[in-house]
Amino acid sequence: MRSLLPAFPLLVFVLLLLGAIPAGAAHLDLWPEAEIEIGGDFIGGYFHDDALGGTAGRETQTFKMSRGLLKLDIQHDSGWGGLLEYNVFPDQPERDDNDRMTDFDWYNNLGTDLYYFGDFKVRNGYLRWLSPERQWQVRAGRMVNIIGFEEEEVPFWGRLDSPHAHFLTKEILNGIAIAWEIPWLRFEVAGLDGRGRPDSDYNWYLNGLCDPNTGDNSDVMVEAELVLRWRDLLAVSAGYHEGKTGSAPGSIFSGKHNDDRLVFGLRSVTPPLGRWGVRLHLLGQYSQFDCGLTSDGQQGATTTVQSRDLDKDGWFATGGVSLLERAAVYLTYEELDRIDSLVWAEIAQFDPNHWSLDSVERSTIVHATFGLNRWVTLYGFYRTLDFDFGEISGIYRKNVAAREYDKYGLVLRVMF
Repeated sequence: MRSLLPAFPLLVFVLLLLGAIPAGAAHLDLWPEAEIEIGGDFIGGYFHDDALGGTAGRETQTFKMSRGLLKLDIQHDSGWGGLLEYNVFPDQPERDDNDRMTDFDWYNNLGTDLYYFGDFKVRNGYLRWLSPERQWQVRAGRMVNIIGFEEEEVPFWGRLDSPHAHFLTKEILNGIAIAWEIPWLRFEVAGLDGRGRPDSDYNWYLNGLCDPNTGDNSDVMVEAELVLRWRDLLAVSAGYHEGKTGSAPGSIFSGKHNDDRLVFGLRSVTPPLGRWGVRLHLLGQYSQFDCGLTSDGQQGATTTVQSRDLDKDGWFATGGVSLLERAAVYLTYEELDRIDSLVWAEIAQFDPNHWSLDSVERSTIVHATFGLNRWVTLYGFYRTLDFDFGEISGIYRKNVAAREYDKYGLVLRVMF
């Protein structure tokens, strides 16, 4: 099993330790010319996923650790620095074509974290240079890709509680990113390589032996993001990702696949209102994903029937209310096209007029948080999910026809 119950005594120890540490103790002055920050992010608790009901006893543990991220951030006065985030309890979504019951795709998986770490349990591990006025930033190394919402901007963090489009937008890759920022504008561009999701569009080139540190013959990916801000109240963004995975020519599950993404985002939060410090929150994303076996080049000429540029578009919106920076409730609704290479091959059977190309999955997620103290947050979520063709993801059970794929959890999150 990936995450064992003995990890919970460590979580309890961390809780007790943090209670004895004064605020700000994570910032060190051991090196006068540098800012040094040591931190952590531990998530553990109860998870349930109805999609795993047919796993013959291999469901996720009732209680388990989902994340144990340790962080070291150093910034020297010279402008040079770096960030290292190492995950001691990774519970990543994995992929095994021979095990559609537990490790297959987003719909049916034991993993609870949002990211696939691969062979190296590092989320961000890069060198950084900041200009003296901190308008320019250059990062080189392993990093979460630059488009889409960052985790601190949204109320969700994992596979079970995040909109599907957020999962499809974000991944861990390797490369270089250059950003320019002023108070009301930020622009960043990146050249990245690797495979951030082993189940991306079901492209299992080289039998799925992919990793964020392995390009598996994929093209170098280019990303760019533009963010406009108005004070601390509103931010609008546009992000673009262009790339391909796999090698041509190949079959529907091993050839050259499209991997283009266009996302538009909005975030807004009010200042504290009234004596209770009420804040209203709104965020949303509109997404256009281009997947499928590419129809151009050598791949398209070789597999004229299987190749098709598949448009997988959708949107999600989240509204919420927080109180005294301590408690909050959020509601998220999402619609996303169901089409992907697996549906195209096994359901549509390469028929461009098949009704499956118009199928839409819908999801409603309720999130609630309560801060127990400055370090510890109690977090719960409940998700209803409705989508077609669960059987192609190995979800074989009595209630497939009723589409009962609910997911929920109650966890403690310790951040310092």
